[in-house]
Parts: sequence; structure tokens; C-alpha cells
Amino acid sequence: MKKIINGFLIFILIFIMSITAFADTGGSGNIEGGGGDLGDGTSENSWNIGDEGVRVSVVLTNGHKVVATPIDFTNKSPNNVRLHFGKSSKLKYTNGQTLKVSMQSYQYINPAQPIPSIIPTDTSGSNIEEIKKYFCSEYVIKRVAEITGMDYDILIDGKYKLLIEPVS
Repeated sequence: MKKIINGFLIFILIFIMSITAFADTGGSGNIEGGGGDLGDGTSENSWNIGDEGVRVSVVLTNGHKVVATPIDFTNKSPNNVRLHFGKSSKLKYTNGQTLKVSMQSYQYINPAQPIPSIIPTDTSGSNIEEIKKYFCSEYVIKRVAEITGMDYDILIDGKYKLLIEPVS
């Protein structure tokens, strides 16, 4: 099978958990679980298990420039999002771009193959092997190519990688 993407670079947006993954469609990425404390919320900032998704950005391998509008995948239908920060990746705001609050409709995609649990908690952990298999799959890469308008063969030619950022 063709080698997919030189590597996946994962930054866990929540609680600054950063991970790098190099992978192909065989699911051989080196993704690991980081160590956030998302379960420590209060009644002012609660989060429910499963209320998560993944922001996927296509990035140039050299230079780390985002080349397409990021995509948010989720298994939920978060239609009640009133405020959000638009489609900025961690690469942009860690390089000085100001986050701006958006009141526009939050755009997301429910993939036909649901995403695995991403954000571990005390009662439900993420399954790293399942996450690797999912994000290294031909299905996900083809779906990203389709949504971003990129040619699949160009996306997997080694000049690009995917930045995936779990979001809640």
C-alpha cells in the first residue's frame, strides 16, 4: 500500500498536550496519549464524556504552513455552539495570530466511520491503537482530501502531513 503522509503531527489543544505521530495507512503511527486533566472542570466549565472532536489541518511538511481550511470531525451534533474561535489551528495562534471570537454557525462533519474516543478521562481512556488505526486509515485520508479539495495522491506524496488537534 502507498505510504501515506510522511507523518501526523498531533497537538492536543486541550491543556497543552503535544504529540507527534509519523504514520502510513497501516496504522503504524507513534501516537501516544499525553496527559491532560479535562476531568477537572467545575459547574462553570463542564465537559461531558464524548463531547469531543478532532480538528484536522493539512500542513506542509517543510515549514509547517496550513494549506487548507481546517476540518472539525465529531460524532456529536453540536448545534448549540454560540461562540467559537473559527478554524484556527494551534500552529497559527502559537505563532502570534490573535484568536478572534466568532458568532457564525459552527461548522463540523460527522464522519461515516465514527471517530474513536480521543480525550481520556478517569472513567474512559482513549485507545491509542484505535486512534492510530483510524487516523492512519485510507478512509480518513481520502475524506480529508475530498473535503479540502486536494487530490488524494498529492496529499499522500510526502509533502504534507495532518495536524490533528482534539477539541472539546
